[in-house]
Amino acid sequence: MTTYYFEAYRGQIFEFLAISAMAVVDYSDDFKVLLSSVNKDVLSDYEEVAKALAPLKDELAPYILKGPHFKFPSYLYWNLLRQGQDPKTFEETLAFFEGMSAESIIESLLEAMEVAEDRRGLLISQLLEESDRFSAQEKWYCYTIAQHPKEMVSKFAVILKKVKAIYDPYYKKYSQELANFSAQLDLNALRISEHESNFLDYVGQLDDVHVMVVSKLIGSFALITEENEAKGLLVVSTSTPHYLSNVEQFNEERFSEIVKCLSDTNRYKVLVELVKSHMKNKDIAEKIGITTAGVSFHTKKLINQRLLTFNEEDKNIKYNINKTLLRQVVDKLTKDFDL
Repeated sequence: MTTYYFEAYRGQIFEFLAISAMAVVDYSDDFKVLLSSVNKDVLSDYEEVAKALAPLKDELAPYILKGPHFKFPSYLYWNLLRQGQDPKTFEETLAFFEGMSAESIIESLLEAMEVAEDRRGLLISQLLEESDRFSAQEKWYCYTIAQHPKEMVSKFAVILKKVKAIYDPYYKKYSQELANFSAQLDLNALRISEHESNFLDYVGQLDDVHVMVVSKLIGSFALITEENEAKGLLVVSTSTPHYLSNVEQFNEERFSEIVKCLSDTNRYKVLVELVKSHMKNKDIAEKIGITTAGVSFHTKKLINQRLLTFNEEDKNIKYNINKTLLRQVVDKLTKDFDL
């Protein structure tokens, strides 16, 4: 049975860390439309924060990878929690960051790069050379952090203090809404759509889950887990109920996410095998030629993208493929290229 851990200060710390990405990443028009649909003032605040943080773009860029959903600072914090450290304030969190070992910092970087656990023993230079997800500049940033982890994190802590000073007035604006939402939060009540229900079923398989409640400006409903750990960090925004009511909309952003997810050869093979009868991770790993940890890693990605749903009817088949979503992908390709 899953134990959920919630403390308001953790959500606040997570939000101040996550908002730093706004200075570097230009979020999609679809996300901005979603913000506007939640409340017209939210998009205005979002644009104001982005503009206020813009002067820090060059300083923050080395720590924010544009590709992954979760960023380096989020994984630094997640590593603290997994190690049993629980700072109560943002300032205390930064002090903990500066005290982290070089090994923990590099581990956080590899997690932010979404490197499968069975490949984390490889040299960072080899991993970056093999990756086609990041720009040459981002690869250089990753390499620099790996070469000088403690020095880079110390510099990062100084920059994050500037981020907090800029964002603090906006966070205070949403603080009462956050408190009200947190007091009434019921994860079961969020099972609005079939696919999100399956996502929450996956969360329910973990032993311990830290719940981070964040404001509408973060706009996330997502999960951090480790392949061989029964722990997770679940991010829930005050706009999550609204987001879930719109999640079934298939747009350019969702199409891009699905295609990107399926572009990994091993992930596609794992998807094909997972929906067959009696297939276990060990069998799939042997057939494809990867580790069981690798199978778990790809399975998590497929679930997060709603390509897999849990099979409630046949005990011999754990997952179903999301045929509706795949048909939407095929229909879009057919329409766009007149196939």
